Amino acid sequence: MKLLTKRLPWIVALMIMIASCQNNDDGITPTGSIQLSLNPVITENSGRLEEGDPATVVISINKSDGTTVLDSEEFDVLQFNDAYLIEPIVLEVGTYTVEEFLVLNENNEIIFAAPLEDALLASLVENPLPVSFTITSDEVSDLALEVISTINVDPEDLGYTSLSFQIAPTKNILLSVQTLNSDATAFVFTASELTVSGDGDLLYSRSLGDSINLVRLRTDYNEVTLTVKLDENNSKTAVLNADSIDYHTTVPLNITFTSCNATAPTTIDQDVFAQYSFTGNANDESGNGLEGTLGDGFGGSEPVLTTDRLGQNNSAYEFDGTDYIDLSESSQFNFANHSNFSISVWFDPTSVNTDDVQYVVGKYNSASDNRNWRIDVYNGEIRFYAFDQGGTTSNQLTTSADEDWQNIIVTFDGTNYEMFKNGTSVGTVANTITFKSSSSTTKCVVGAAHHSDGLFDRTFSGKIDDLRFYSRAISAEEIEYLSCQ
Repeated sequence: MKLLTKRLPWIVALMIMIASCQNNDDGITPTGSIQLSLNPVITENSGRLEEGDPATVVISINKSDGTTVLDSEEFDVLQFNDAYLIEPIVLEVGTYTVEEFLVLNENNEIIFAAPLEDALLASLVENPLPVSFTITSDEVSDLALEVISTINVDPEDLGYTSLSFQIAPTKNILLSVQTLNSDATAFVFTASELTVSGDGDLLYSRSLGDSINLVRLRTDYNEVTLTVKLDENNSKTAVLNADSIDYHTTVPLNITFTSCNATAPTTIDQDVFAQYSFTGNANDESGNGLEGTLGDGFGGSEPVLTTDRLGQNNSAYEFDGTDYIDLSESSQFNFANHSNFSISVWFDPTSVNTDDVQYVVGKYNSASDNRNWRIDVYNGEIRFYAFDQGGTTSNQLTTSADEDWQNIIVTFDGTNYEMFKNGTSVGTVANTITFKSSSSTTKCVVGAAHHSDGLFDRTFSGKIDDLRFYSRAISAEEIEYLSCQ
């Protein structure tokens, strides 16, 4: 019998639980999940562990090629009668090694640790770390680890220079991937592949199911990049910061793919009174001379050219929350001068979880009655407003906002406003206002609002691309085409 200060090694059984994906016919990598159950030694007097009940575990796991999958990540321990469990850890089918396993009590003290090979006390357990295990798609495998009480034990005897650690800060976000159904009338959940990077360094890859998925992300990177891949020809990227990660712990991050083969209608360029592809510059491509002027409202930098949603360089503008593009005071942007109109714009917000309104585009003066219309992002929503002559009454349409490229089209046929997100109608409202008809010095601005004192505020952070203005309500075919490009 192996003894250490009158304590037995503590058995930790890691049960490999195979998930529902059992084949690779759809191109999605099969996954399994590893769930840890703990079997503690109970003292005769208290009925509790002498060192306190386990509250969390800190785990590090590598792939067989040495790639880190989990790096000192913390998981809560839940007690069910006499058993201790943590949430399942989803892993792709393959071979892995457990590199670190520490058990902590509620005071964040390490009460048990799995010894490393070649350590003095490694001989007290059958399999010191690292321990290899394999996840397969057609059977359930069991793996047993043994851990040793850390009381009265020198850390070096367990193979550690010290029994201290730094827990990697992580949170679970909600993530779904959606594609258009076969008749392009609605979005449906779809399975895909996910790759996660932190500040440019590859962290891990995994499969996503055709549902809302739980995805664990580290929160100590400036940017966490999620790349979702449907197949070799279809992938999308979302970039999250700590605030947006926190937001998506309760609100799903929806990444949508619009797989369509729409061809350009012959009328697509008819009645366009301003058009900005933002390819190399902010010039108006309609021929009406409504050129955009890059501006900086807060002593920072002007918007910079960046890659667009198709990966083309210098084909969209990126805004840092201090800048804007001035499209002029032209009366063309005053919708009182158009009995019908349409606006189409693509944009990718850095964050949608903000209490500050971010203006995507609008002819709106935030401090006077010279308000006409605007499209903005606020608290997880995309909003369109059309204002009356006094600027206090409005017609409004809203839809959910994504931290990803999305197309918003608003049409007005003289009676009703209708909003489309990625080609799908998300709301209609009847017109109840009369636009202000007098000339206005309020500018039409991309990425900000024009303030009455000439300054700009309520700025946008993210990318904006392909902005079009029509003096008519565009057709369903035109909406499909613009939202698929």
